[in-house]
Amino acid sequence: MYQEFKVLAQHKQWNLVRSKGIFLMSYRQYNVKIRLYQVDNFYVEVYSFDEDGKIAMINAFQDTKYLDPYLEKLDVSGLMLGN
Repeated sequence: MYQEFKVLAQHKQWNLVRSKGIFLMSYRQYNVKIRLYQVDNFYVEVYSFDEDGKIAMINAFQDTKYLDPYLEKLDVSGLMLGN
């Protein structure tokens, strides 16, 4: 499904993300909101502008190394570690 997703038009990618994607997290960078979704066996980043919410770009990937920026933003300070 990943290869098929990559060749879809952006509006069709967004429709598929909205219908099948699982929202994982989001963050802001400058005036852009970046949302991360999981769709089947790959991940999708959706970049949208703060001022109008219009989608600027959709980026799909399978390699989990691209999750590092998201993992760095997770707040785990409330988790109890060890006993």
